[in-house]
Amino acid sequence: MKKTLIALTVAALASTSASAFKAYSNEGTEVNVSGDIKFAVLKEQAKRKAAVANAEYVDYVHGRTDVDYKGASLKVNAKHTFGDLYAVGQYKFGVNYDSGVNETKEAFLGLGTTSGHLVTVGKQPTFMDEAGKANHDNIFGLNAKFGKTSGAKVLAYRFTGVEGLTVGADYAFAESRADADLSNTIGREVTGQFKNAFDMGVAYEQGPLSAVVNFGHQNFKPVPTGKHDMNSLNASFAYEVVDGVTVAVDTGYQVEKIGVAKGKDFYFTPGVEAKVVDNVSVYGNFHYYVHKLTTPATWTKGKTLGMNLGAKYSFTDNVSAFVETQLSKSTVSYANNPYNQVTKRRAIGVGMKVEW
Repeated sequence: MKKTLIALTVAALASTSASAFKAYSNEGTEVNVSGDIKFAVLKEQAKRKAAVANAEYVDYVHGRTDVDYKGASLKVNAKHTFGDLYAVGQYKFGVNYDSGVNETKEAFLGLGTTSGHLVTVGKQPTFMDEAGKANHDNIFGLNAKFGKTSGAKVLAYRFTGVEGLTVGADYAFAESRADADLSNTIGREVTGQFKNAFDMGVAYEQGPLSAVVNFGHQNFKPVPTGKHDMNSLNASFAYEVVDGVTVAVDTGYQVEKIGVAKGKDFYFTPGVEAKVVDNVSVYGNFHYYVHKLTTPATWTKGKTLGMNLGAKYSFTDNVSAFVETQLSKSTVSYANNPYNQVTKRRAIGVGMKVEW
């Protein structure tokens, strides 16, 4: 699904959605409203096989058939232009898929120049969110993104002064604070939790080619055996081979240090989306993910292989229906244990999405 950089970056806040409608426009002030809601009927099953005392057994089976919402949100964006400057503000309200609770997803404001500079602050996405061009899915998903994505207290900078190019950098502050010491009136980070993060990245789009590369570093409160931090790198590329057929590749590498322990993660996800006829498109991706955690005494390795396939029918530009299936297998192995823990998952679902 091809998206322009203008739509992907915070700098294009005046064009929040292809289906957004202009609610107000007068004397340099514009207010746009957009949103979406997506429901699906799905059936999924997961089975995990483990081992104890050198004997294999099935220790976990989960299955469900359900009607599930996969996302619902309402977004209001305002932009006021005065001379060579403009001020922006955006508020997005929606349903948290995991908890089912209505919450504020975005709330930020900023100041920009007509030459392409923009600074925003508040609850908003980071440049690490820009990765993921191969994530062609509507219900399930196998794609990964490393690094600190959307944050509650983010200071962001974007430059879009060169056609087709976006350069960005972010700093995320601690999101959870506790006044354990009442004399500490400014609060302090909760021990063992996220402390701060910074990231930077470049996005480029010209003709049929688009690409995003970003790097991020996160700091956490130290653990008893030492510091806790994480370095993350993502790269995404997409190319429209012919009209209506786009191939994409996402990849990433991450290193996490937790005291004397060290974790390494890597993912590689190729994907494709193709228009079959005017209103029908098919999509799919393959996902490969590996993880290794080592300590001076032991190690743990994990690997996931998965495939996601789907088809979408568009009634209009704002209304679509889809069917999707997924198969995945995850394997975890341990030092000095000949048996692996294996989890197999399969799922299928149909759904509908309405945007405005």
